[in-house]
Amino acid sequence: MSLPSATPILAPFSLLVGLTPLIPVPFVDGYVARKVRQRLVRELAERRGKTLDAATVELLADPGDPATFGEAVRGAGMKLLWLPVRFIARKVLIVFTIADVANGSAAAFVEGHLVDVALARNYLGSRDAKTVAAAIARARFEEGTHPVALAAKKAAKDLRRNWPSLRGRLAKLAAQFGRGEAPTEDPEVGAAASHFEAIDDRDYFTKLEAKFAKLLNLDV
Repeated sequence: MSLPSATPILAPFSLLVGLTPLIPVPFVDGYVARKVRQRLVRELAERRGKTLDAATVELLADPGDPATFGEAVRGAGMKLLWLPVRFIARKVLIVFTIADVANGSAAAFVEGHLVDVALARNYLGSRDAKTVAAAIARARFEEGTHPVALAAKKAAKDLRRNWPSLRGRLAKLAAQFGRGEAPTEDPEVGAAASHFEAIDDRDYFTKLEAKFAKLLNLDV
């Protein structure tokens, strides 16, 4: 399979999602990440000539955590131990890891791609938005994001040397969303997002889409 056709839209939006924890105001990053994801869903829908209501946009933009209770418990212990340290490091010491950016960006890219698949194949015509969103989250969880995360890591490394100035620009982005304004495109983020075009494991997307369809009991 070739690279997803929506990559030019997915890449910059996904990279912004991954970068939002750099916003130097506690708790604002989550708000901005949701707004960026929602705008991505709307852009994808417009590209496919679809109109989605606000509730559907919110569901598809934030499909949630697909982990079962057992899976969540197994992974929760260390996360809880590290949470206070990571929060302080990010917000006070201005320390942020390449892996954090890559993982957040990759998850947003993969979930956004599956939203585009659902729109292109009219999955929302036969399944409700909640069911589609749950399948998106589960497919991403089961197939992982490794090939995309590798590309996102390269993008994050390009931006790493300018973290301080980028934090300021992301703070302005947060203010724009807060005022309900369209976000200003960031040329530096756009340039770094070009690394997504070099994802070399194209079979990954075939497997991902097959898993998504299977979870919805639909043919690919």
